[in-house]
Amino acid sequence: MRFLIKLSLAVSALAVVIPIDEASKSVADSIIGPHIAPGTEIYFLPNANYPIKFTQRHSSFANPGYAVAVQPLTVLDLATIVKFANKHNFTYMATGGHSSSVGFLRVRDAIDIDLSKFNTIGLDIDRNLVTVGAANTLADFADTLYKAGKEIPTGNSPCVSAIGATIGAGVGPMQGLHGLMIDSLRSVEMVTARGDVVTASKTENPDLFWAVRGAGANFGIITQATYAVYNATNGGKHVNADFEFGPGSQGALFDLLRSWDSDEVYPKEMAISVTLGYNRKARLPTISVSAYYFGPHESARPYLQQLVALDPTRWQNETLGWNEMTQAAGFGQTFAKACVGGRYTSHLTAGLRRTDPATWASVFASFVEWTAARPWFRGSIILQRYNAGVTRRVPEAERGAYPWRDIGTLVLMSNTYDGPAYDAEVNTFFQPLRESIYKTSGFDSPASTSTTATVMRARRRGMARACLGCKC
Repeated sequence: MRFLIKLSLAVSALAVVIPIDEASKSVADSIIGPHIAPGTEIYFLPNANYPIKFTQRHSSFANPGYAVAVQPLTVLDLATIVKFANKHNFTYMATGGHSSSVGFLRVRDAIDIDLSKFNTIGLDIDRNLVTVGAANTLADFADTLYKAGKEIPTGNSPCVSAIGATIGAGVGPMQGLHGLMIDSLRSVEMVTARGDVVTASKTENPDLFWAVRGAGANFGIITQATYAVYNATNGGKHVNADFEFGPGSQGALFDLLRSWDSDEVYPKEMAISVTLGYNRKARLPTISVSAYYFGPHESARPYLQQLVALDPTRWQNETLGWNEMTQAAGFGQTFAKACVGGRYTSHLTAGLRRTDPATWASVFASFVEWTAARPWFRGSIILQRYNAGVTRRVPEAERGAYPWRDIGTLVLMSNTYDGPAYDAEVNTFFQPLRESIYKTSGFDSPASTSTTATVMRARRRGMARACLGCKC
């Protein structure tokens, strides 16, 4: 029996479509159609309506290939589709977004199970809980919580699936206050690979709930998730400050980042994102910093002044609602660019416990030299610094599968370029570059937010029982 389950995240690039003949269409229709609710969309591909009505992947990197696309209306429909796909040996994949794993290339002639109809949001103010459907992005429920005077830790990009971001750990700006998104997760509703509808929580299927928190995309199709929410910090207002620096500022900036390595020095209310890039038109390296401070401006000022002292070429700060933080970052451009779909983009990540300025000076110089010589490459290196105190203090029994709670700085190599013809060249450069970062990261072994190692950790724990019948 063939299958692949992956709760990926999405926005807008067209997937590879593999046509199937009329006989195959008839078989698929007879298998799926009579057993699901009226109104469920079923398309045999190619179909002109498919890219309009179904959620498409953010990147065209490592595209899966679909023959049939189904958009279930209910969780029972979803369970039925999974059971019939298994019975008749169809590969299937649940989609809702961004993910760029090279493993998706193995998905061919598959059923695309689109989760767009699972778009409900329910806020229980009395119990401080919010329940979010699989189709919702991080931005979708931020306004709801903000207006209710509540908040929740979220990821950095507003267009990413809320549940998709969570099950990888949910790293983001508020983790200094509330920990990772998985630390706020209270339960999930899931369809397993066997087609069973189950709930996983601390008290119900607890082993599965442990695996979901860090390796969740590999244990079932999550239809909704319930989180704890918190009273809004500083009335829901935060300071948003953006800086741009000239090419000679990197040394002083890396020194400042090193001085902030300690969570005793770096405040729990603060998060920063540093983007290292290259301006092809000006033929110059670029450095930008976005800083969030979840508190009053007078408390943020001592830290922002340290960035001002580095003599930025441009900077601004303003007080905004926490629901506006990611959209406003980078003078309103950083995450707007990140949410543009249709580009060929792959990612590599690394985690740091400490910052080594010499390493980063070398990494940045190598990146600029390599990028300048390749007009087809349009990538950047991003360093996201958070206070990790709360994440480290979570008791072992409540942590879930995610192992990298000592990461203070998350490194993201976002590689956008002109298609698969350049894959080998990009990997040949960036893989060794990441290895050089690991050597001075402060960890004895490489730390990464990739789910691969986390999934293997879950399997070593003996997750056959937790999978409830799925082929993990």
